[in-house]
Amino acid sequence: MTFRATSVLLLALLAPLQGAGADVVELANEVWRRPGTEDVELDGTLQIHFIDIGGGDGILIDTPSGKKILIDGGWTYSDRGLAKNEYSAYLDRFLEDDVVDLVIISHPDYDHFAGLSNVLDTRTVRQIWNNGYDSSELSQSWGKFIKKARAKEGTVLLSPLTDYMELGTVVRFDDSDTYESNDDVVLTLINSQRYLPKDVYGGGRSLDEGQRRNSCSIVIRMDYGETSALFTGDTNGRKKGGAIDACDDQELFMLRNDENTVNPLFGLLDCDILKVAHHGSDGSSSLRFLTAVQPEWAVISAGVYHKHPTVGALERLAHADVGLEPGRVLRTDFGDPDVGANEENLGDDCYRFYIDPEGVVLVERWGVRIEGE
Repeated sequence: MTFRATSVLLLALLAPLQGAGADVVELANEVWRRPGTEDVELDGTLQIHFIDIGGGDGILIDTPSGKKILIDGGWTYSDRGLAKNEYSAYLDRFLEDDVVDLVIISHPDYDHFAGLSNVLDTRTVRQIWNNGYDSSELSQSWGKFIKKARAKEGTVLLSPLTDYMELGTVVRFDDSDTYESNDDVVLTLINSQRYLPKDVYGGGRSLDEGQRRNSCSIVIRMDYGETSALFTGDTNGRKKGGAIDACDDQELFMLRNDENTVNPLFGLLDCDILKVAHHGSDGSSSLRFLTAVQPEWAVISAGVYHKHPTVGALERLAHADVGLEPGRVLRTDFGDPDVGANEENLGDDCYRFYIDPEGVVLVERWGVRIEGE
């Protein structure tokens, strides 16, 4: 893939802090392994963790050189007690030096940022990306968090993100100190809006506050070797209950960029791993968008509330044109379809991807158990 936008360098590393102890975070089972990779050394791989914290999003990326990225980290208000403990336990297990090099907050919803306040309190955070969305309807919790982020010593806050980089900007986040670029971790900014008006898409489609906030989500593409991943936040793509081939809103915006041969985002939606938008909401994951992405793996972060993922979203993921193989749609609301989703199994469906320059090596399911509960 040829990158046409200017690279952005992150700040120099700060001195690490010592980590704290963790509750029980253990391997549950192996989901999939690439044939012939039994002897591959996993310590040098790129690792992507999709953390089960109920109805919110929480992603941890561990690069081959040990840099750490958090994309979102929040939960529904009803899950806040157990989810907070389990999220903290998972980070304690996999953030051994207590340093987070980059936090990306897709948008200011509680189920995407609730756990990041504690991250700021307990860890070194070098840089935060925020879309800068502003509205009188944002929560007091968000106001307190962003104030804390601005005051955090040693933390650089890029907000609004598009004041610092344009769509299509490439960040060579992890240069492996080699002349080749195929072993670097590269981030590309696909979407980030500061604000959208109610009638932005025309045609009588008027978006409410929540829909506009979701559609402003930061969307990031990550490339490493032959593998790419797309992190979509809560971006919208269709009117709920609409026709199966309907596509509008911010997914249509991204599709038009993807199809425009002179746009720096041309051809960048096609990826191997998709973080399914908005927890599998019916208002996201339009068939046109999924067909353009053509993922080999899809991960849905969902819980027991809001009826996510919806039947419609699952049907579109299963549609033949999407190209997903059986067993490659992973859900954090349950690992065993015979068990189903309930409040008590929160934390038991965390997915850990190991990726080398040739592709996905291994996918594991991990579980979190809080001692004393």
